[in-house]
Amino acid sequence: LTSPDGLTQTDAYSYPSGANNMSWGRQSDGSPTSINFTTPTPRVTNSLLIVEPENIYINEVMADNNLDTLDNHLEAEDWFEIYNPNNYDVDLGGYYISDNPESPMKWQVPVSNSDSTTVPANGWLLFWADEDGGAFDSQGVNHCSFKLKDSGEQLTVRSPDGFSIADEISWTFMPENQSFGRFVDGGSAWVDFLETTPEYSNNGSQVSVEEGISNSRPLTAYPNPVSGTQVNFSERVSGNLFTLSGQLVDQMSQEKWYNVSQLAPGIYIFQSTDSRILKIAVQ
Repeated sequence: LTSPDGLTQTDAYSYPSGANNMSWGRQSDGSPTSINFTTPTPRVTNSLLIVEPENIYINEVMADNNLDTLDNHLEAEDWFEIYNPNNYDVDLGGYYISDNPESPMKWQVPVSNSDSTTVPANGWLLFWADEDGGAFDSQGVNHCSFKLKDSGEQLTVRSPDGFSIADEISWTFMPENQSFGRFVDGGSAWVDFLETTPEYSNNGSQVSVEEGISNSRPLTAYPNPVSGTQVNFSERVSGNLFTLSGQLVDQMSQEKWYNVSQLAPGIYIFQSTDSRILKIAVQ
């Protein structure tokens, strides 16, 4: 590191070869001693006390709420849902939530109301993104200090250290009164929901698959709709077949085709192990 004249050396640093996803740095900021960091800390102090986040998920998001769901003040506000897949309660008090990557600690969940900030075991907790969660004129501990953009942005939940990410999701557009959520609670595939499920399981909700996540390698089936006994895939697939309401019908492993003769007429959703989604219509 040199001064603007390019001649005067301000500092120099040598580092050894390292392992994947590990950094090498000063043991404390400016210290002459360096160590390996199993948890790298870019943009924050090397002395950061890492607080590992609990295994939780952003499960469903609504960024354009007009008439869908009302908050405790009977107002239709943006909201998002946190899902806890663990067999124990998780208190989110002290966690940071932000819609801006440049401001990762934009809003902190209050720490003094665990009865309102705890996600029950195998349950859900709703937060309102309505700008009514600031220091003044707050509408409650579950009201954030920011709103969500239906035109697209990113939502991130971080542990109490303000750095470690528990979960994050981004979107490009969200229709009015429709939510964007995980097809199955805690699952990897995201779809638009015609029927929103705040603080309830996503598994039984009606979905709009056309608005789901895209993939650079699309998966197709033919014939589709299928009126015979067999539907063929564009490649060998592994994954799960669901009804439109989210009920598991069957599992597939490296299948090039599937026998639909045992299925009742209707719409089915196939979710591959690499999170691609395919709608199959059985006549």
